[in-house]
Amino acid sequence: MYMTIRKNSWFVIFSKEFFHQEKRLFDFNKNEIRQLNIDTFSFISFIMLVVGLLLFTGSLLFSYKLSYTLFTAVFYALALILTVLFRFASTSVVSKGSYAVLPLVYIETAVINCATIFASIFSHSGMHLAVSFTCMQIILPILLFDRSLRVNLYFIGIYVIHTILIFRLKTKDVASLDFIGTTVFSLTGLLLGSYMRYTRLLLVDKERILTFQRDTDVLTGLANRRALFVDIEKLMKLPVLNVIMFDIDHFKIFNDTYGHLAGDDCLRAVSRCFKEIEQEYHITFYRFGGEEFTALASEYSLEQLAQIAEKTRMRIESMNKFFIHGINGHVTISAGYTVMQMEPGMTAESCIKPADDALYCAKENGRNRSEAFVAKL
Repeated sequence: MYMTIRKNSWFVIFSKEFFHQEKRLFDFNKNEIRQLNIDTFSFISFIMLVVGLLLFTGSLLFSYKLSYTLFTAVFYALALILTVLFRFASTSVVSKGSYAVLPLVYIETAVINCATIFASIFSHSGMHLAVSFTCMQIILPILLFDRSLRVNLYFIGIYVIHTILIFRLKTKDVASLDFIGTTVFSLTGLLLGSYMRYTRLLLVDKERILTFQRDTDVLTGLANRRALFVDIEKLMKLPVLNVIMFDIDHFKIFNDTYGHLAGDDCLRAVSRCFKEIEQEYHITFYRFGGEEFTALASEYSLEQLAQIAEKTRMRIESMNKFFIHGINGHVTISAGYTVMQMEPGMTAESCIKPADDALYCAKENGRNRSEAFVAKL
C-alpha cells in the first residue's frame, strides 16, 4: 500500500517513511525514470543550444566583456556536447550496458547552475539581482528526477556557493536582497520538487503496473501475444530477426488425462524453464497461445539459435514432469527456428511463419526435437 501525502501533513516529505517509500518506487521503475530523464533533459539541452547561440551572438554584436563572450562560447559548446550525449543515450539499449544517464543529468544541471551564477555575479553597473538563479532554483528541482535526498543536497550546495559569492562580489544592499530572494525561492523549489517528484513517481509506477498487466500472460508470467507483435514491429527495423516457435508435445492429451488444473501447472513449469533461458541469453519468450510459445532475439546466427533451441528443449525434458502418454513418459516440447533477413513489405505474421513451419516439421518428424527453417529454392 503506497503512502500518500495528505494536504494537512506536508511535512511527511521529510519523514523516514517517505524516503523509504521513494527508494522502493525508484528501484521498481529504474528504466522508466531513466527514459523520462532522457526525454526531459534532451529537450533542455536543445533549449540550452538555442539560448547559448543567442547569448554568444549578442555578446559579439553588443561588444560585451571578453569574459562574457568566452563564457557564452563555453556554454554553447557544452550544450552541443550534452545534446549529442543525450541523443546517443536515447538510442542505446539499457540491457546491453548503456551508460548511466543520471550523472549526465547532474552535469547538465550543473552547467545551467554555473550559467545562472555567472549571470548573477557578472560585474556591471547596478549589480543586478539574481533573477535567473532564482528561477532555476524553482524549476530544476522539479525537473530533475532522482531521489529527493540527493536532489535536495545538490541544490542546497548550489545555494550555499551562490550565497558566498554574492556576499564577496556584490554590494551589501544587492547581496542582502539576493540572499532573501534566493533563500525563499530555493526553499520553495525544494518543497515543490519533493512533492511533485513523489506525485510523478506514483504515476510512473501505476503506468508500469498497467503496462505489465496489459502485456503479460497471467498464467505463465511471460509476455503475451500482444507484446509479441509490438516487439516484432520494433525488431523489424533491424537487419536480422531471430524467431523460435515452441509447442508442448501432446498437450491436449495431457489436459484430457490429468485435467485443466494440471495442464495449467504444466504450462507454469515450462514457462519457468523459459525464464531461466531468458536469464542466460539475450532472448525474450512469449506465450503465443494455448501450449504454443515464441522466442525473439536479433543477434544470433542460425547455428547459435540451434544451440539455444536445443538447450531449451533439453531443459524442458530434464524437468522429468511425468506424463504417461508423453515421449519417454514425461513432458517434452518441439521447436522450430529461423533467422529472418528483414526486407521491405514484411509483416509480423510473415516473420513468424517460417519458424512455425519448422515447428510443424519437427512435430511430423517425431516431436521432442528442434528443426531449422530451410527456404525452398
